[in-house]
Amino acid sequence: PVSSMSYNPAENAVLLCTTASNVENSTYDLYIIPKNSDPQNPDSPEGKRSAGLTAVWVARNRFAVLDRTHTIIIKNLKNEITKKVQTPNCEGIFYAGTGCLLLKEADNVTLFDVQQKRNLASVKISKL
Repeated sequence: PVSSMSYNPAENAVLLCTTASNVENSTYDLYIIPKNSDPQNPDSPEGKRSAGLTAVWVARNRFAVLDRTHTIIIKNLKNEITKKVQTPNCEGIFYAGTGCLLLKEADNVTLFDVQQKRNLASVKISKL
């Protein structure tokens, strides 16, 4: 089942994340929706499926994927890798404004700047 959906209005694109019973087999699908489609005869946009625990938009034409090795991979609209960032303790990623992500770890949340590849702030939270 789809566990999350993220819409990019600038590019009319959608990311659908599917969490498998074995988290290591989770995937995401990237769909670019045609801007000029006939409502009487809608096209089915072709999806691009890849492995990943979670995928969220970080900019107009880029999205971040948390992969099985807990690396954040930045990809473009063609689903091509543009950047990789090691985050050994990261369990989840969430949108935190253009160019930033919230990284969920076991006992804290970190505000991370994707461009500069650095932590901006961190807070300890129990029972996260």
